[in-house]
Amino acid sequence: MTPAELGRLLVDPDVRRLAAAAATLAPDAPPALALRAETLRRARREAEAAPLFDAALASLPDVLPLLHAAALADVALGRHAVACRRWEALLARAPSAAGAWLNLGLARAALGRDDEALAALDRAAALAPRDPVPLARAAALLGERAFLPEAIERLTRAIALAPGEAALRFARAAHRSSLALHAEALDDLRAATALAAQDAAGGSALLVELHYDAALADVETLAAAHRRWAAVHAAVVAPRAPASPRSPERRLRVGYLSPRFGDAPLAALLAPVLEAHDRARIEAIAYAAHPAAGPHAQRVRAAVERWVDLPRGDDEAAAAIARDGVDVVVDLAGHAPGNRLPMLSRRPARVQATWLDWFDTTGSPAIDWLVADPVHAPAAEADRYTERLVLLPHARFVYRAPVAIALCEPPSARSGHVTFGSFNRHAKLTDDVVATWARVLRAVPDARLLLRASAYAAPSTVACVRARWARAGVPVERIDFAPFVALDALHAAYAQVDVALDPFPFCGGVTTCDALAHGVPVVTLAGDRMVARQGAALLAAAGRPEWIAADRDRYVELAVSLADPGRLRSLRPALAQAVARSPLTDVAGFTRALERAYAAMLDADPSSRAPLVVPPDAAAR
Repeated sequence: MTPAELGRLLVDPDVRRLAAAAATLAPDAPPALALRAETLRRARREAEAAPLFDAALASLPDVLPLLHAAALADVALGRHAVACRRWEALLARAPSAAGAWLNLGLARAALGRDDEALAALDRAAALAPRDPVPLARAAALLGERAFLPEAIERLTRAIALAPGEAALRFARAAHRSSLALHAEALDDLRAATALAAQDAAGGSALLVELHYDAALADVETLAAAHRRWAAVHAAVVAPRAPASPRSPERRLRVGYLSPRFGDAPLAALLAPVLEAHDRARIEAIAYAAHPAAGPHAQRVRAAVERWVDLPRGDDEAAAAIARDGVDVVVDLAGHAPGNRLPMLSRRPARVQATWLDWFDTTGSPAIDWLVADPVHAPAAEADRYTERLVLLPHARFVYRAPVAIALCEPPSARSGHVTFGSFNRHAKLTDDVVATWARVLRAVPDARLLLRASAYAAPSTVACVRARWARAGVPVERIDFAPFVALDALHAAYAQVDVALDPFPFCGGVTTCDALAHGVPVVTLAGDRMVARQGAALLAAAGRPEWIAADRDRYVELAVSLADPGRLRSLRPALAQAVARSPLTDVAGFTRALERAYAAMLDADPSSRAPLVVPPDAAAR
């Protein structure tokens, strides 16, 4: 068999012809080894194929399809460095092979050789100018590194080549949203969901996006959008199980469902509650909607009595929960990425609630309860939600600092000028927010503003933001952009902030708690929707309602009034101590209230829509 004949066989899509040809050759002949190796690779038996590829290539190093097939096997085995060497050898002989450049780029990216990977992907795009795949892959790599303008540019070119590919528009929407270009992101999401009407995750992404800018969706529009999503993706397919007598002596079995047990923000809010559960009353199970690993997931694992990795299929996942006889399933995601709301329409538990990582109605008739508080969701607005409200006594979540708080003097004590700050993600910084913050800077002429977010890791993204804000009259020369950092360094960075400014209408959550724990005052604007009241609820729970503004003018006044270095010096330690004693950080009291809420949900009249108000525990701190 000639090398050319072998090459043609190796790219033949009919594996039967490979096996038939191999049978005509001596078993140890290099072409036979190559054909058997490729047959095994296509059967996903790469570990058996790899040594055969190596043996064949020792005699046939110039058969390019053989190099390509061996490299694919290497990738499947995680041998990306070996795969890179094979594709580089292939490209040395065939430098115009666009597919090899694409695969080389992907393998280099897996090794963390990002600049080399991007060069290979761009070369593939140049050699295959009608193929959107290299552009999309390059955009994904750029987006991971926060080079958002470049990612958007490549996706724009890819969309021009494949306007019917919804995935490209979803991807561009995500990058536009990260740049706070929310009107453009919504345009992409509406186009993408029209192309992929059955994509529940894509529909959820649109709902998330609607919350960033109040000018793009009023509260009625938000409520209607959630109900439309549910009508398509979460129609109830199973009836609610009838209530059965519950012995007060039996522990409640509560299943917590999340795709993000491994994420620091969710774990920071959830793990203290799980650890504080009264195990004589609550049996907690963690249902991982997607695989989770790392220290945060390990902490959650240690705090529950059982951890279950759910199957990917909705029917199978619902059956797994139902077999456990869970009393209450608590969905922790809502419409956040990776959610399993369509699965919950199978009703694996008699009582289903949503809490923590979502900030609105789910719209789903299968979710019975929304855990909130009177500030986030006043009882008078209960009709906004498809769920029945259960209102906890204070904020809807509780906070415990994940690191030891090291108090220090405010930076103005050293610099002589006040530094405002926000460590919220850039997507929350809408034109309205930035215009309000610019008013604060103009009112305090020597002040600076420190922003810290993952988007600021790339110089081109910072330059894009600076240019856009400068055109709007923002004094960008007084704004410092810093990239996001690891947890310990992030908390240490609060030593650089005198006063924290909360964005709106998508207010901060953990970032607000972090600032308060460090004794940094926070100014927030209370809005007309749940997420826009998050700052207000947290400040109320921390005992500082006086920093809640009702309008933008008052927001500016509050920020300016706090820009007093002398006042800040004495305020910082007093605030940190007060927060540590406040309901915001009372994990035990919060957890007892949450446990009472679960019991009340089970005992409640299912025909009632009246909000269920959980009273405070007189024994709590």
